[in-house]
Amino acid sequence: MAAKMKRPLASKPVPKVEPPEKKDDAEDERPWWARPDDELVKDRAGRIKEWYGSTKVEVDEEDRDQLIEEAYRRDPRVQNLLDMVIEKEDGISVRGEYLVIPLYSSKKGKNVARVLGLKTVRRIRLDEYGWSVWKLMDGNRDVRTIGRLLSDRFGEEVEPLYPRLSKFLAYLQNLKLIRITERKKG
Repeated sequence: MAAKMKRPLASKPVPKVEPPEKKDDAEDERPWWARPDDELVKDRAGRIKEWYGSTKVEVDEEDRDQLIEEAYRRDPRVQNLLDMVIEKEDGISVRGEYLVIPLYSSKKGKNVARVLGLKTVRRIRLDEYGWSVWKLMDGNRDVRTIGRLLSDRFGEEVEPLYPRLSKFLAYLQNLKLIRITERKKG
């Protein structure tokens, strides 16, 4: 078995290298791998600040209203949640203060789950606001209408209304309890 030999040390002393003098406006000529990390970070931060500073735009007051209108104009491909209709999925029942969701769609699946001692239904408890939303989802009302009805019934208690409502609807959709569809035109 051959042993690895260490490289012999240099017989000449290594000369001490003086750091180059700072240049005021010129770029540093050293390659990035020869520069210390703090210099690289400062350089990068300076470039980012310079770039962001150069992208600022000043708008005349006469053009401001037109630009704001242009910014708020919606892309027709993007659907607005407030215009969508909410439909409940089939098979969901109500028992007391719970929504009861079957976990298995086939009779065979239910029987196997019972034999193995597994749950066959999932229960979800809703609060007062959740029940109100659940009752208002009839397949004909859009989210905007449901929001207005909630606001009329509960007032300031449900604020901020639409962010909370959209999060609740996303939760229900994630559990596959509802379908969010486009309003039928016609």
